[in-house]
Amino acid sequence: TSSGNQSYGYNDSRDDDHRMRPNFVFLITDDQELVPEGIQHGMRYTLPMMRQFGTTLQNFFANTPICCPSRATLFTGRYPHRWFVPSDNACMYMDIAGQDFARASMGTFMQRLGYATGCFGKTLNLEIGTPYCNEAMASAFPGWDSSFALCNEFNFEENVWNVNGTILNTTDYMTSVIGNRSLSFIESNLQSGKPFFAYIGVHAP
Repeated sequence: TSSGNQSYGYNDSRDDDHRMRPNFVFLITDDQELVPEGIQHGMRYTLPMMRQFGTTLQNFFANTPICCPSRATLFTGRYPHRWFVPSDNACMYMDIAGQDFARASMGTFMQRLGYATGCFGKTLNLEIGTPYCNEAMASAFPGWDSSFALCNEFNFEENVWNVNGTILNTTDYMTSVIGNRSLSFIESNLQSGKPFFAYIGVHAP
């Protein structure tokens, strides 16, 4: 959730009609390359639909090809060296468990703009160097009103999640679980009329 009364970025206190604000669905896939065997082949039906109804960024760069540093940059808009910590307990040497990271995350910024925020699926490698997936220490993922964050990888049917600070085990197919939780969040906010920002990180395209 937002941290105290301090402002760490944009702070929009206007009473604009919520219905005038656009909704955002940020969908990110995992471990894909721009090669025939990668995203172009595996998502040949989905990509045209996303291009037609979504937004195409013509000038977008990935600062690093490594998982957690790249996601840390994506979540905060800051270079990986801002989160570097020389510890094997961090997420690929990224300090993603600290308050500074929480304050700089896109979820926190969107909350301050009056959005309902939802985070579903693979976010960062939460099982490495963070307390979020420790059942005795688990807490809600900062910056998100509704979080359903993956705690283990490479299993597509038996998974562990941090659900708003509570550890949950599921046995259903991972992508379906993420999809159902995401749709529930989106449909709920569409009915209420509140603008929303949904981050959906699928582990398998």
